[in-house]
Amino acid sequence: MKKTITTLVLTSLLLLSGCDDTKGEGAYANQYNLDHSNYAEVIADLKDKTNKSSEELMLLASAYMGNSGLGLSSLLEIVVENENDGGDEFASFAQKVGQKSSNSAVADTSKAIDHYNQALYQLSSEALKAKLLADGNRTMVDCEADSPLSDTQKDVCLYISISNLTKSSVLLSLIADDLSALGDEHKEDPKMKASSCAMEYAFSTGTYDTKKCTIGGQKKVVFDENGRAYDYFTMSVSGKSFGYLQTGKYTALTKGFCTLDSFASRRETPFSGGYVCPVSEVGDEITVLNTLTTTINSGLDSAKVADDEEMREDIEDFREDIKGNEEGGDVSEEELIDYLGDEEEN
Repeated sequence: MKKTITTLVLTSLLLLSGCDDTKGEGAYANQYNLDHSNYAEVIADLKDKTNKSSEELMLLASAYMGNSGLGLSSLLEIVVENENDGGDEFASFAQKVGQKSSNSAVADTSKAIDHYNQALYQLSSEALKAKLLADGNRTMVDCEADSPLSDTQKDVCLYISISNLTKSSVLLSLIADDLSALGDEHKEDPKMKASSCAMEYAFSTGTYDTKKCTIGGQKKVVFDENGRAYDYFTMSVSGKSFGYLQTGKYTALTKGFCTLDSFASRRETPFSGGYVCPVSEVGDEITVLNTLTTTINSGLDSAKVADDEEMREDIEDFREDIKGNEEGGDVSEEELIDYLGDEEEN
């Protein structure tokens, strides 16, 4: 993605700099806290408020992005570093996002995207709301398919796009060690290869690249605090072994290591008696493949509202890189597995 991420971040900063901060004392206070990185105060003030305005939803979404460690100022630092580094833009962006992200980044970016989408719906014209009502009472506006969108809604779509691409980067950083392998045909990251093998093994019920990956350690495990059961296994690549938790046809998103009886034991490095630890301790399970596929597709589709023709072409080029063809359409789960597992072909 030669310029898409840079353009999205810079455009978002320009849009924010033009925001009207004269809409009341509460809005001004929250904008002040947002500008001064007091994200927790904005979240505390707005998260439980009923009947939020579109402005409040936007402020809350921005606060969650900041709380993830990946507010627009942090993203700007990343794209500036990318300009100096050269190389594959998305791979470099994703690597740096992983380094800057907080422990709550997956949950925070998800909440940000949700609130941006709520704001997008609130800003809809009555005609568009009627169309959504007729179409199964939808409350999600499709940035690509639903029209006409106002200029303000198009701006929100760009926020949704950069938030989704940022969340995708956080997810990728949890399943790989060196994301530069995505953009370098001479590199292979053992963890990313193992993760792609694990995703393929779960998704296809047993098939994976046996030439590069070796499975082992299969057992049933249950985490006592939430009662969730998984099929645990390891994948080994180039002499390095990585653990995975399978639930249905997907692998769960994990971060660090913990014992089966205590999430509080979570550590960054392996230890005796510890297993890879699911990110989702309560609430819905977060699985890697379907979440990553949905997030990437949403990020690419939402950016299509941009008036920049070169950026739209860049988006399609990146989609084709992942898909491995020029057929168009969304990235499939199988195509994403291939993209992550066959670095030398990207």
